[in-house]
Amino acid sequence: MSSITGTVIGDSIEPMVPYVLGEEGRNVTLSCSFSSTYTGTLYLYWYRHYPGLALQYIIHKTNQGSFGYVAPFAIGKFEIEVTTNSIQLYISNVKTEDSASYVCALQAAQCDTEQLRPDINLTLSSCT
Repeated sequence: MSSITGTVIGDSIEPMVPYVLGEEGRNVTLSCSFSSTYTGTLYLYWYRHYPGLALQYIIHKTNQGSFGYVAPFAIGKFEIEVTTNSIQLYISNVKTEDSASYVCALQAAQCDTEQLRPDINLTLSSCT
C-alpha cells in the first residue's frame, strides 16, 4: 500500500496479525513486532488509513519511553505501548468510524528513512 524510498539496514517492523475483528463498544489491541540494529533512539509510529485518503498520523513513542505528539482526535481514544521488540496500539470503545487500515512504522533517530509496513485491517463485527 505505502512505500518509502530507502531503507535502514537491519531495521524491520511487521504486523503480528494482518486482520483484527473488533466489536463496537469494546477495546481493541493492534500489535507489530520490530527489530533494529540501531543502538540509539527508535521512533515508533501508528497511522490510520481510509481508502482513497492519505495516511493519518495517530501517535508515536520512542523505545526509550518518551511520548511524542498525539493527534487531537486520538487523545483519550488511542494509547501506545512500546516493549523491547513490539509496539501496541490500544483503541478504546471502538466505533464504526474506527474501521480502517492501521500502519505501524519505525524510524531510527538521526536517519531520514522511515520503515512503513503492511496494514492491519480492523473490521467491526455486527454480531453481538
